[in-house]
Amino acid sequence: MLTQEQKEQAETRINALKTDIMSAKTVNEIVQKHLIQPYPIIFPEETHNSLCREIATNFGINPHDCVLVGSSKLGYSVKPARQWGFFNDESDVDIALVSDKLFDQVWKEALRYSESGGYWPSKNIFTKYLFQGWIRPDKFPPDSDYGFAKQWWEFYNNLSAKPEYGLPIKAGIYRDINFLEIYQSRCIQYCRTVEETNR
Repeated sequence: MLTQEQKEQAETRINALKTDIMSAKTVNEIVQKHLIQPYPIIFPEETHNSLCREIATNFGINPHDCVLVGSSKLGYSVKPARQWGFFNDESDVDIALVSDKLFDQVWKEALRYSESGGYWPSKNIFTKYLFQGWIRPDKFPPDSDYGFAKQWWEFYNNLSAKPEYGLPIKAGIYRDINFLEIYQSRCIQYCRTVEETNR
């Protein structure tokens, strides 16, 4: 999926991350520098900005609250199962929507649904991640019963089908940037452990 130029850029990023992982930098410093701040590899600047504007307009948030994460941003993955693997044909564009307003809105809707006694097989997993400050839409109640889920998936399916993006686009909702950083820091800590073991 990546061009040769993008692969070379991703390799440079990997090497820089590995260097910092073995330095005295804190995990949070590394997360900020390597996972949050870099510009996405897979989209040109205007395409990235357009995507964030579309999402922000739909959910009533600021475009700056739309943060690309994962291999779609970095060009490679830091997740244990795919560590250092390049963005490829099986990868998604992963987006973190960082908004307390949206988070609380969805939380309240989910609570109302739960109180109604509706069918929700993945409720325990949903609440596990809710405790960690983020909402996983793939753990919503079935969209045939839960109106917000239906709207959510229709929006992202339509977005993914647009030729200017041309990739499956998925998102999670974080209450604030600290929860996103905490989640991302686990991958960095894992990478640090692996690198130390391999020394």
